[in-house]
Amino acid sequence: MSDSPGQWPDPYQQPAAPSSSQPAPPTYPAYQTPSTPYGSAPGYGAPYPVARPTNGLALASMIVSLAGIISCIGFPVGAILGHVALKQVRENNQEGETYAKVGIIVGWIGTGLGVLGCIGYFVFLFAFAAAIPTT
Repeated sequence: MSDSPGQWPDPYQQPAAPSSSQPAPPTYPAYQTPSTPYGSAPGYGAPYPVARPTNGLALASMIVSLAGIISCIGFPVGAILGHVALKQVRENNQEGETYAKVGIIVGWIGTGLGVLGCIGYFVFLFAFAAAIPTT
């Protein structure tokens, strides 16, 4: 390979000035920042606010209490979960207050009905046992 002049252009040499026969490149206006808030497009208004997260314990409280209707167990657990969740919802500004209240109400009503059912069962059992004649 020979290093003859003109074979490769010198990378450190300034490029030649453009000839006057070529038109100048177009100029563009400077970038302007949008005047609308939050970067929304004009005419569309402000973006929607971000939704608050839902408390998972409140949802679990409602599910356990409602499942207690079918299975007849789990009412006190759902009610207690509801009380804890309601406290968390109010402290952390979360969604789920209605779920927690449903869990509390259904849980305590179910617990009360269960206790009344047990009392009624034992009253019936003792009344039936007392009615049997002894020989």
